[in-house]
Amino acid sequence: MRHILVACDNSLLAKKAFTLASDFALHYQAEMTILSVIPPVEIPEDIALREFSKKTEEHFQQLFISLKEKTDELGIKAHFITTTGQPADQIIQQAKILKVDHIVIGYHEKSLLKRFFVDSVAEKVIVYAPCSMTLAR
Repeated sequence: MRHILVACDNSLLAKKAFTLASDFALHYQAEMTILSVIPPVEIPEDIALREFSKKTEEHFQQLFISLKEKTDELGIKAHFITTTGQPADQIIQQAKILKVDHIVIGYHEKSLLKRFFVDSVAEKVIVYAPCSMTLAR
C-alpha cells in the first residue's frame, strides 16, 4: 500500500475513516489524500448557490487545517482535495486519477426500506472502486 484515499466530510464516521487511514499510512509508510466532496445542490438563485459553495469550501478548508496538523504530527505525507459532484462518483474518479491503491470511507447501515430507495455512497464505491477498500464503522 503506497497511496491511500480517504473521503472526509467531518462526520463521526469520516473521522473514524481518517483515523483508520492514518493507521494504515503509518504502518505501510504510505501517503494519504484526503478528499472532501461538495455535493451538487439545486438552489434556484445563482447568488444562493455561490454563497452555499463558498461556505462549504470554507468549512472544508477549516477541516483540512485540523487534519493537516494531525498528519504533520504523525509524519504522514498528505494531500488535500475538494471537488464538487456526486460523492461516490468523485471518490471513484479521484481514485483513478491519483492511482491510489486503497480507499477508506465511513459506512453506516441503513434500514431495509432506505436501502431499497437510496444507494449509499459506500455501496457504489464498493462496486466501482478501481482498488481495494476498507469501510470504517
